[in-house]
Amino acid sequence: MAKPQSTRLAIAGTPVDVTHETVALAELKLDPKNPRIRLQVILEGRDKPHTPAQLIELMKGQPGYSLLQSQIRRDGGIHDPLLVRHDGRIVEGNTRFTVLTVLSKTPGGMEKWGSKVPIMRLPPDVPEKVIQLQMAGYHVSGKNKWRAAAKADHVYRLVMEEKADIDDVVAATGMTPKKIQQNIDAYEYLLREVLPAYKGSSAQARREILESKFSHALVLMTTRALKGAREDKAERKKIANLIANTDIKGAQVRDLAPVLENPQSKAALEKTGYLAAKKVLHQVDPLAESKTLKVVERLTVTLTELETTDITLFSTNEEARAALEALAIAIDDVLNMGRKVKRRA
Repeated sequence: MAKPQSTRLAIAGTPVDVTHETVALAELKLDPKNPRIRLQVILEGRDKPHTPAQLIELMKGQPGYSLLQSQIRRDGGIHDPLLVRHDGRIVEGNTRFTVLTVLSKTPGGMEKWGSKVPIMRLPPDVPEKVIQLQMAGYHVSGKNKWRAAAKADHVYRLVMEEKADIDDVVAATGMTPKKIQQNIDAYEYLLREVLPAYKGSSAQARREILESKFSHALVLMTTRALKGAREDKAERKKIANLIANTDIKGAQVRDLAPVLENPQSKAALEKTGYLAAKKVLHQVDPLAESKTLKVVERLTVTLTELETTDITLFSTNEEARAALEALAIAIDDVLNMGRKVKRRA
């Protein structure tokens, strides 16, 4: 039997000797701790470990499975090797493995699809952190990107569980330290506050919340106007309930600040939901939603906080002074029109 060929690779900046082999499909297995599977396992909430068959079913439900199966059927197999741990647990190529496993159970399938599979086998001494950083390179910043919730879960695992250095995570993911922390905060909020607020019991619905509502949690963690709500446990709980049990959109979460600041619209939000709350807000405080007013307020703050150098610019530069004078004329015109409207009313 020929000795497996060995190649030295740089994985997450660490030199690793991998062996190129061709093995039977039966020698390989899905890993419950793999990032894509791990999210689904968390949502299942089982007391007992998943069986290999149950893990296969979880992978079959992943986006892109059917398309990849059609491609593998058309190509007659796979060409790129699966990346596996020393004991056969798959690191990269879970969906390809699942497709081959399913096809191998069709009539004559084992001989056609499961007899020989190309792999790259990692040595047993590779640090787990190195493997997870490599996965981040594949699926967080690479071409074969996971969905947002899966990426956030992986970043969370790297930083919070594997204790990876933040600079290594930045290098692997292409994310800034601030964005990494925001993703971790949003993911924790989704798991610990949004999902527990869900009033149903369907595992499928919980999976959909995890996949579709991560952006809502991220909006809460990144919107400056919602800083007060983020730091208030009661407000966080109300927003979690809203995200878990209604059809609120991410953009609507971003616009929650004025709703929460007004007592009447806030009460409507808790009683009948976002759309009713916005309607109440428009009735009791129409200025709260005015984009024009917000622009004027920001401009007013900017002008009142001008530094000496800025004021000098307006006094010495003709273009700057002309722009400021045009602004003054426009403001005066709006005020005059407002007075005329008021008199007619």
